[in-house]
Amino acid sequence: MDALTTGNNGSNAFLSGRQFVKSPSRQPVDNSKRELIDKLLLKRLSLAVIARITGVSLRWLQYCVNHKYYQIPKYVEVTKKTWSSNSPD
Repeated sequence: MDALTTGNNGSNAFLSGRQFVKSPSRQPVDNSKRELIDKLLLKRLSLAVIARITGVSLRWLQYCVNHKYYQIPKYVEVTKKTWSSNSPD
């Protein structure tokens, strides 16, 4: 086997070169933690503080914030205001 398919301990790994972790310490972020992150973002706390409070990595949190930013529409709808003849100038 070549270096891409064999890990350090001789076990088979994916062709991407990633190692299999027997008991991973990182788990998927659950919905309750995501809701807490959304609330903390509304309080305008720094990302470092939010990462420390919630226990997520700063890299994951930055990815999450970037994903939210790109989902926001980047255009503004403008409507023409009608003026009545009775309004003071």
